[in-house]
Amino acid sequence: MVIFDVGAHYGQTAAKFRRFFPQAVIHAFEPFPQSFAKLEESFARDPAIIPVAKAMDEDNGRATLFVNRADYTNSLLECDLAANPWVPGETTRTLGEIQVETCTVERYCSEQGLDQVNILKTDTQGAELRVLKGAVKLLTERRVDALYLEVIFAPLYEGQANFCQLLDYLTTVGYRLVSIYDLYRGNNGFAGWADALFIREDYPMPSEFLGRHNLN
Repeated sequence: MVIFDVGAHYGQTAAKFRRFFPQAVIHAFEPFPQSFAKLEESFARDPAIIPVAKAMDEDNGRATLFVNRADYTNSLLECDLAANPWVPGETTRTLGEIQVETCTVERYCSEQGLDQVNILKTDTQGAELRVLKGAVKLLTERRVDALYLEVIFAPLYEGQANFCQLLDYLTTVGYRLVSIYDLYRGNNGFAGWADALFIREDYPMPSEFLGRHNLN
C-alpha cells in the first residue's frame, strides 16, 4: 500500500496513517525546512515513512513559500486579508518568504517507479487544486484510489481553490465525494474549512475506510 501525505508538517497525519495502515509505505512531503527537520526526526527509525523536502505542485521547479506566524498555515499562496473573521489572532500573518523545490505527483511517481497511489492526502493551505493538476494523468488513468483533502469555504488565501472548484474538478476526472469531516466554523458562525474524502467512482469502498474516515 502506498500513501502520499502532501503537506505533512511534523508528521501528525503520517503517524495516524501508520496506526491505521501498518503495512503501508508513506511518502511525507514537507517543504518548510524547520518543519521538515521535525518530520525527519520523528520518523528516523521508521523506514516505511519517507520524508521528502519538496512542495507538491502543478509544475516542477521552484516556487515561493509564504512563511506565516503559525507554520502549519505556510502556503504557496499569499494570505488573504479577508481571513480575519475565520482565523484566530495573527495565525496567518506572513513573516517572510523562501524559495522551495516543487515537484508534481506524476514526476515523483515516475522517479520512484510507483504505478499506483492508494491514498493521496493533501493539506496544502489552498493549493490543493495545484497538487491535483500535477497528478492529472494518474487521476484520469484511475491510478489513485482515494483522496483525503482539506477543503476551504472561507477566503483564507489569495487564489485558493474553493470546495466547489475541487468538487467540479474531481467529478470531471472520475472521483466522487464520500463525506466531509471536522468542519471548522469561524467566530462569525460561517463555515471555514473541513476535510473531505473522495474515492474513484469505479472502486468499491474499501473496508478499511468504513468508520474511520476522519483519521481520528
